Amino acid sequence: VNTATDGFFTASQDGRVVECNDIYCRMLGYSRKELLQLHIADIEADESPEDMAAHISKIVEQGRDRFDTRHRCKDGSLIHVEVNVTMPYIGADRFLFAFVHDISARKADEAALMRARDEAERANQAKSEFLSRMSHELRTPLNAILGFGQLLKRANLGELQTDNVGEILHAGRHLLELINEVLDLARIESGKLTISLEPVPLLPLLNDCLGLIRPQAENSGIELGESAAGCNESVLADQTRLKQVLLNLLSNAVKYNRPRGSVTLTCKLHAGVHPNGAIQI
Repeated sequence: VNTATDGFFTASQDGRVVECNDIYCRMLGYSRKELLQLHIADIEADESPEDMAAHISKIVEQGRDRFDTRHRCKDGSLIHVEVNVTMPYIGADRFLFAFVHDISARKADEAALMRARDEAERANQAKSEFLSRMSHELRTPLNAILGFGQLLKRANLGELQTDNVGEILHAGRHLLELINEVLDLARIESGKLTISLEPVPLLPLLNDCLGLIRPQAENSGIELGESAAGCNESVLADQTRLKQVLLNLLSNAVKYNRPRGSVTLTCKLHAGVHPNGAIQI
């Protein structure tokens, strides 16, 4: 055992240390003579004498055990150790044979990981609070934009100007929905996000999405279909989230298109997928 890389000691069933190797002496800072005068209770830092006696009884019953604990050094400092104990017979008596591995470096790494996790959780909480505050701050000017847009729509405007004001209102309302989605981030993280499922007519939703994407398509030289062909059905969905998914898909279709390409939006009813049919967009 003196050639082992771990500390080793032998103790009687009543906890008296009767043998040890040089490595264990160096781990605790004792001379071999000093260590052989100690009881396990003098070394064990995490268990009371009563708990330790119960633990020894458990080892006697099971014949072996492996556990993490802390051992007390001669100078009073504590080291984290992993102890692997067996209970062999030597003649008619049984002894505790314990190999002791210093795991202080591993425990330090675990503590560092826990600190990093706690810091990440604090940063995440700060992010959620920031998003919540910013969302509320953005609502004020956006509501003003929507209000003035509604006033302009009531004015005596030309057809083109009326259409442009309508696009401003459409985009503003969608932006307001997105701001509300930002507020939902906190609910997502707390597991309290709710989905509002309801029948959603596809044609007006898809045409609304096409209208919002059209300026981006025109700026990129991409031809965009005038309407969503064949989409006269309804789907069961959360309208706001479905709209956001479709806008993301259309935006990517425009962004990653080829020069002078086109984007066409169609949908088809697949019978048999669901008793009431299902829409594939």
